[in-house]
Amino acid sequence: GEQTTLPGGLAEAVAKAQIASDESAGGGNLLVDIKPGWLILEGRGAIAWYQERIPVVYSGQPVKFMIAPKLLIEIPKRKADCRISAGRLSIDGGRFIFAACLAVARA
Repeated sequence: GEQTTLPGGLAEAVAKAQIASDESAGGGNLLVDIKPGWLILEGRGAIAWYQERIPVVYSGQPVKFMIAPKLLIEIPKRKADCRISAGRLSIDGGRFIFAACLAVARA
């Protein structure tokens, strides 16, 4: 996977997107689309939709995945540096490696 640092302000963006997202559309998960230079966060529900573009240092292949909002808020609190690949997000914490399997979103 490609090494990146999750951007500051991500928790605030997740909170906004989570309001628009609901259980009927995508199980309440958020869509994350990472492209070189940008992280695009999207929450979609039956009556609302929210999207925010956040600058990020990333130069790998574009990756789209669905993730639970609570998990996306907690990850940068532990460590912002991570490795992202299709289907997996991992963080090397020194004494541990945290890995999350991601639901890969179709283009």
